[in-house]
Amino acid sequence: MEKKEYLFSCGKINKYFIIPFLCPIFCFLTNYFFKLYAEIPNKNSADEKIKKKLYFLSSTQSLSYFGGGLLYFITYIRSKTKAPNKSRVSSSSTIEYIYNEPIEQNNTLKILSILFIISLLLNFNIVCGFLIFNKTHFEERLYYLLLLPFFSKIILKSELFSHQILFLCTSIIGIILLFIPKVFEFKKSQLIIDILVFCSTSINSFIFVMVKFLTHKYFLSPYFILLYIGFFSLIIFLLGFISYYLINNFDEFKENFINESLNSVGYIILHIIFFIILNVLSYLVIYFFSPTLLMVTDIINPIIKWIVLLFQKGKEIKTLDIILNSIGYSLVLFSSLIYNEIIILNFFGLIEKLKNILKKNKEKNFQS
Repeated sequence: MEKKEYLFSCGKINKYFIIPFLCPIFCFLTNYFFKLYAEIPNKNSADEKIKKKLYFLSSTQSLSYFGGGLLYFITYIRSKTKAPNKSRVSSSSTIEYIYNEPIEQNNTLKILSILFIISLLLNFNIVCGFLIFNKTHFEERLYYLLLLPFFSKIILKSELFSHQILFLCTSIIGIILLFIPKVFEFKKSQLIIDILVFCSTSINSFIFVMVKFLTHKYFLSPYFILLYIGFFSLIIFLLGFISYYLINNFDEFKENFINESLNSVGYIILHIIFFIILNVLSYLVIYFFSPTLLMVTDIINPIIKWIVLLFQKGKEIKTLDIILNSIGYSLVLFSSLIYNEIIILNFFGLIEKLKNILKKNKEKNFQS
């Protein structure tokens, strides 16, 4: 009796797959506590508060990267206390990866230069993020869908497979449906915000791919990369801070912290803690998997925000918007499960192509 073939089947989920799906949860918590901090009632609006505290808030972002990078010293000490392993397969090799052949000597100056450039871009991106905070703009994840595969193709020479192309097409259709409600709210004043969103997304996409490049080519630890990005970012921040307040009155900076409430301090501390966790998890996803995987699982974050908004303002949201958002998010979520091979398509020969890909990857990994 022939075994019945189903159109869809479930793939085996590796234990490391929990990491990508934790990222959007911590991303939501990070943004949630920052929003609570920004919207605490005071004499200034949230936007005014952010502008006045731009240097302080920028430093918290840099500290979050540096804080995550401090884990490098723990892993470094552990690696020194363990007996040396002659095998070329790392302790994390329960997942199969394809790496380039290791170079004999790492170009330290080149690596540090790349990390410094990433830090410069990151600081610019931090400012962009604060400027677009609480502003209405198009769904930035559509930009990621286009830019991450683009940068991956150019820098990492990555290949897109049939099921991944299907994911991209389905995701784009889903996000276009999410765009429709925003189109009716669009104003000319939003154009500059959308330009900043595109710039921010482009920079983030480039940074994620370059982090993968550094781990892929130079075998750098994600904690090492976080540490140096955070360190260089703090130096850039301090130079900017000193230069700015040599020209302006330093009392202007001190006034920002007068009458700061206990709730306000608690929110910003929680924001930093969750941001540290988010950075560590995100860079581990890039290291173990790919920048694109980080992006496709991140769709859970806006879904969580939309569900929370639905509970808070359900009666104020139009029925058409609810329908379009429900279909759009469902399509994107379903396609991300296809991309992650949690749901496998058993038609149009996609399953056979996937088996061939996995077989080639195993052979290449074994030969290396």
